[in-house]
Amino acid sequence: SIATFTLFPPQGEMEKLALPTGSAAGPYPTIQTDLRSVTGFGACPSHFALFSLANKKCEVYSYAAGVVSKGGTIALPGVVGRDIALTSESIWYISEKGLECVTHSGTHKASLPSAPAEGRPTVLFASSDSMLVTVSSESYLNIFDIRRREIKTMIRPRKLEFDNGSEMQTLEEVKSVRINAKGTFVSLISHQSSRVFVYSLNSDTLDSYDFATIKGSPTNHAWDLREHRLLVVEVLPSLTQLKEVVSPVKTSGSDKNKNSSNNNNKVVTPPMDTDLNEGDDSLSQAEVCTLFATEEFGLKMQYTFHPQLSEVAFVSSNVPFLSFLLNPARAQGNMEHLSRNKKEAIASQGLILSQRCMRDFEGVQISSLDDNARVALTDFSFYLTIGNMDEAYKAVKSISSLNVWRNMAQMCVKTRRLDVAKVCLANMNNALAVHAVRDASNKAAATGDETQVEAISLAMVATQLGMYKEAEVLLQEIAR
Repeated sequence: SIATFTLFPPQGEMEKLALPTGSAAGPYPTIQTDLRSVTGFGACPSHFALFSLANKKCEVYSYAAGVVSKGGTIALPGVVGRDIALTSESIWYISEKGLECVTHSGTHKASLPSAPAEGRPTVLFASSDSMLVTVSSESYLNIFDIRRREIKTMIRPRKLEFDNGSEMQTLEEVKSVRINAKGTFVSLISHQSSRVFVYSLNSDTLDSYDFATIKGSPTNHAWDLREHRLLVVEVLPSLTQLKEVVSPVKTSGSDKNKNSSNNNNKVVTPPMDTDLNEGDDSLSQAEVCTLFATEEFGLKMQYTFHPQLSEVAFVSSNVPFLSFLLNPARAQGNMEHLSRNKKEAIASQGLILSQRCMRDFEGVQISSLDDNARVALTDFSFYLTIGNMDEAYKAVKSISSLNVWRNMAQMCVKTRRLDVAKVCLANMNNALAVHAVRDASNKAAATGDETQVEAISLAMVATQLGMYKEAEVLLQEIAR
């Protein structure tokens, strides 16, 4: 049988549409393969490959300026794994003895045999042309530097064990592994766990974040292509959770602003950090979570949101965008402003590649975003996430985005930083809010009770930001 695949352009070449999410509308090149049961896919900036375990072969293609060229069909002798890893010059695959490496023309380059005690590799991943990471059947992690002819081992084979709260437990049945752009963190997800695990090469530690708190399990994960600390995880509800969920409720215009807890989606997320995607009628049961990996603070959740129903799968992260596969049939409401011909062209593609702007970049003029501003806003997000308000302020003091200052002001309420909150309100050009906070502070000071001044002032900041529950809590603490 012949399978057809659609190729999406890299982010730098994507055509932008005037949709709520930027989209590449094609036409996209398509390829046909006679490989049976394509089980693996490998990609690097210049090439990609399709792999069939049944055929024990892969097809290699080059991609440049929108033109796809087939390089050939390569036999992979002794292959037993379902995955391959591709670099600009090589194909890595799993054999009975360990790892094998061949060129794009099929010439054998190298073998990396496995130690019997470690077991055979079961999953592998290559970070462009620099790092290769594998996990074995006996739960050993290996990382190799493949930039030179002589392959270098980056760590001793590392048994993957973690503290489950009562004892050390082996991480088994790893289903995928990823390494960040800098080669400093490795992420792993398992068939048996609701956690995402992150191994730090510098500290030789294995940290984790448990999505059981939102009754989900990670199904997909990727490091940002530029920001080495940023990890994005796609989470689906557990089987138990899915049984609780009735079909998604479509909201009417009058219901659109109600709290998401009023619908049948029972996945729990922090209300302030959740993007409700008001442009869509209903939300996916999946969640996409962004986390920062640190050696000092471990894994810290930045924010989480439900994708729109039209965003059927998370693809990649490249600050300031997250990319998704979009099903146009589910997004007709978002294309009402387009011409009929444009709608038909998009719909004919089946799936299209869509970009969503990250939360802390909303309201920023992306077309004029240089590297310095991008780094500053990313640092701002990082410091907000770990609660370091002073460094967050230093990172963005020259940024003029109102959305950035609003996000920081909201975090100031949570961390009780009145001094920074006042600066944020001023940078939001909200003179009424600044006056209201100053007036509340003066009235509270006039009572002579200094202990109430900060709480009352912060409560007014929260009120001006629409954080009414937080304001209520602050006032309750001082019996007001």
